[in-house]
Amino acid sequence: MKPFSTAATGLAIAALLALPGLAETRVLGGQVHYHERILLPEGSLLMVEAHDAEERLLATLRAPTEGAQVPLAFALDVPTDTLLTLRAGLRWPDGGLWLTLPQDVAPGDADMHLGDLRARQTAPMGFASLLRCGATLLEVGIGADGARLRGEGGFRRLEAVPAASGARFEAPEDAGTWVWTRGAGATVSIAAAELPECSLVLPQDDLVQVWAIERLDGEALSQPERAEIGFTADGRLFASVGCNRMIGGYARHGGMLSLGQVASTLMACPAPLATEERRLTALLTEVDGYTLDGDGGMALTVHGAPVIAARVKTPD
Repeated sequence: MKPFSTAATGLAIAALLALPGLAETRVLGGQVHYHERILLPEGSLLMVEAHDAEERLLATLRAPTEGAQVPLAFALDVPTDTLLTLRAGLRWPDGGLWLTLPQDVAPGDADMHLGDLRARQTAPMGFASLLRCGATLLEVGIGADGARLRGEGGFRRLEAVPAASGARFEAPEDAGTWVWTRGAGATVSIAAAELPECSLVLPQDDLVQVWAIERLDGEALSQPERAEIGFTADGRLFASVGCNRMIGGYARHGGMLSLGQVASTLMACPAPLATEERRLTALLTEVDGYTLDGDGGMALTVHGAPVIAARVKTPD
């Protein structure tokens, strides 16, 4: 790794490399800030990620802000020979997200400072997918009430409309703003200006399925055959360790994950299920990311450390 320095004020953060063994790396640095005159709450988290063109996570950083205020500086080790998609932002203690827009970073050997990256408060989008429309990067999320499109102009709420093929969504107050997805491709228009043909980029392994929970904080469960957690494409989650059923919502942007408030049925659970259920509920409120191992395994993480280990659930 080459030496790197920044004159940015704020919180200087060391990088974490997600994929050890990369022969050549460089450092990407920058600052995350927002324009609103709002104090960043105690207990917030700085998050930075780099993905490749197929949305595989290459490098990630999670750092408690420890009372510091924006702008917050970061430095991230990344491979030199790969087109990267960089995401950065802040997770507030209540799970709310303030995110920058995804941006491409071209391959290169030299360390790079990206300057000021503006984070905006991000509405719930469920499973947000990346749209690459020429040089423009957007996110689209499908929810129970339609879809949301996220770009330079902020959020646009879209509603499903009839389409000859695929799925089409339009802004109810602006017929010139729409997204029409067809397989791995899409066309997008914003305020009647159609963008270049878009590719819809999804991770190779999909979070949206049912997972059998194997361990909580490294400990095996008493009834693993009944423990599960599932994610739906419209931003809902459900979970159980074998007693009560938990339901809630989630937001996913790249490898960043934020789980909303979880409700539960109210059956009395015998020990040790009651203890395991309390532990799962507490962990879910802290989860800020996930990783997939490419072999059917998934880990939900807190500050980069795995806390909930699961595997794709096979049908009975």
